[in-house]
Amino acid sequence: MRVSRDASLIIALITTALAHRGLPDSGYPVAENFDGARSIAVADLDSDGDLDILGAARYTGDLFWWENAAGTGFRWLTHVVEDDFPGAMAVHAADLDADGDPDVIGASWDSSRIAWWTNDGSGSGWTRHILDDDLKGATAACAADLDSDGDLDVLGLGHLIDNVVWWENLDGRASDWAEHLVSCYCEGVGGIQAADLDSDGDPDVLTASCTDRGIVWWENVNGGSGWKSHPLDETLGEARCAFAADLDSDGDADIVGAGGDDDLVAWWENTDGSGTSWNRRSIEKGLAVCAVYAADLDADGDADVIGVSATGDTVRWWENVDGRGTSWYSHTVDAEFGGAYAVNAADLDGDGTDDIVAASLSDDRIHWWKASAVSLVSNAR
Repeated sequence: MRVSRDASLIIALITTALAHRGLPDSGYPVAENFDGARSIAVADLDSDGDLDILGAARYTGDLFWWENAAGTGFRWLTHVVEDDFPGAMAVHAADLDADGDPDVIGASWDSSRIAWWTNDGSGSGWTRHILDDDLKGATAACAADLDSDGDLDVLGLGHLIDNVVWWENLDGRASDWAEHLVSCYCEGVGGIQAADLDSDGDPDVLTASCTDRGIVWWENVNGGSGWKSHPLDETLGEARCAFAADLDSDGDADIVGAGGDDDLVAWWENTDGSGTSWNRRSIEKGLAVCAVYAADLDADGDADVIGVSATGDTVRWWENVDGRGTSWYSHTVDAEFGGAYAVNAADLDGDGTDDIVAASLSDDRIHWWKASAVSLVSNAR
């Protein structure tokens, strides 16, 4: 008996759903009452070989992590990193003290604070350290080796004073820090990332601004001692987010972002790899995306794009069809994820492929989805 294409898709969909104990487009819950879930990160926080999830709750000032108890992504145990970090805006995981386990970095709007927490190695004991308690409107923080000395430094954003700052890890063990300014002219910036955009071997800084400056990258000159501003696309206007990744498989970092009057999701090709020439290519219009991420969701060897829309309550990913970023296929992950605000991707179930994880600011949820199952649903529709 010959089976039709639609019937084959339905069979595949049912098989996938049974294998993962639920409808693939409904998402698998990690947290359901995390008040104002605003930021997420993924790391092996208990050193057991699988990936856990870290989150920041804007309205309760909590930094929690959820243990991937069986390594399959279906049972999560809640642990507290910090329960007194008012206005928690961002969370990040990185090994700042070079002891082999990931520590936690956070940004607190209400206390104007950038802090980090030492991990005892098991995720059960955390010690707080303050990097800065006068960074007004602390909104974002992440880690990178900005001075190319072999250890991780910290990068932070003060939204209310338009400052992007980095703290040099002087001894490589995070016990002594020196503060340096990237720029005090970052009006309206809401997010930051460190990535090598000019292919010179050191990390530069990428910012997205809700002013008409849009997306700007800051060239790292001489090991973090100087920074040169490069506007990416002055025709875009306001930008809500930006993320660096190799989207055309040519070995250098491109940029994906969202913004503009027509709610554009687009990527900019780093045409010569030096960051001096960029070619904008549209992915989709009409969805007000507030955060983007890139990962190989269909395991075909190239980077796809994931986006979330707080106003559209939507989690969506775009398949990089040819691996060169010239053709994109849209997959809706969840169209009822209220206030979808943050997104990440990692292999949460240990099957060797990246999954999608997102945080919902207004619905107080953190869920994850299998991208392969979502694509089956999209294609069947």
